[in-house]
Amino acid sequence: MPNRLHRWNLFIIAAVLIAAVPLAIAAFPPEKPYDPRPLMPEAVKKADPNNYTFLVLGDTRGNAVFKLLMEKAMTHKPSFALLTGDQVRDGLDKEYDSLDAQYAPFARTMPVWPCYGNHDARNPANYEKFFGMTDKHYSFDFHNARFIGVESLSAAATIEKAQLEWLEKQLDEGKKAGKLLFVWMHGPAYSVGEKFEITNQPCDFTRLCVKYGVTAVFAGHDHIYYRTKRDGVTHMIQGVAGAPIYTIKRKSFAQREDVWWGGTGKKQWTLYTPAGGEQVMNIHMFLFTTITVEGGKVSGKTLTHDNQPIDEFVLREGK
Repeated sequence: MPNRLHRWNLFIIAAVLIAAVPLAIAAFPPEKPYDPRPLMPEAVKKADPNNYTFLVLGDTRGNAVFKLLMEKAMTHKPSFALLTGDQVRDGLDKEYDSLDAQYAPFARTMPVWPCYGNHDARNPANYEKFFGMTDKHYSFDFHNARFIGVESLSAAATIEKAQLEWLEKQLDEGKKAGKLLFVWMHGPAYSVGEKFEITNQPCDFTRLCVKYGVTAVFAGHDHIYYRTKRDGVTHMIQGVAGAPIYTIKRKSFAQREDVWWGGTGKKQWTLYTPAGGEQVMNIHMFLFTTITVEGGKVSGKTLTHDNQPIDEFVLREGK
């Protein structure tokens, strides 16, 4: 469990980080876009096909805590990272200048894959300039797995028919090739947080994930951490990498084996695990998740800004 660090300590850390980031000098757009695709061949070459790790985190909103999280996350030697959207608040040039300073130490040497969030969508042109990517949904293969990035700005139930057809083609091809299947996006299908547009009901998207045996769906948007398994598919919200943390408001939708982290609405935070029950604490934590693929086995850990695990799990047992 995390150390009993008072929330003000983290605010001090964030202030130090902000002070350490050079002032933006109207450098946007970056001289070289943060396109992860050119870095992928080297990442594939370096990774052990039977034992590799990738990161999941999101809703950074440009907070300097993202740099701290990535420094801790890099100690786990990931091959690449998946971001669950909302890398900025309004998409302004100065926000991307700040993000440039945070990204550079990591994303110039390791593929960092963005997905399109509702805040990123406030300025699509700047998003495209920063990442050098015009497509809002795309896929890539990494050894024995296929990763599919879906455009979902607020809730999985609102994904358009044309994109669902594209998604099914990606899933079908991946399954026929014997790949593990992972999906990441911004708007989730299930949540216990504040975003009531997330229906917590099966929809066309979730039915496709069940049909093709998706190992996990990673999302953001609701600024909480939440892990649940529905119809054999794990859904995870990893939306606490810098944005303000939302309140856990819909516990009635949770299942017994779910895990969550979020606010109480009373300047405290709540962590629930099946083993430990619910704990209310005065600790303000930002989180990242590591996923390790060992052959057919897939496991993970969710860790705090000081590298302390709060959730350890197995997504798929190996053969």
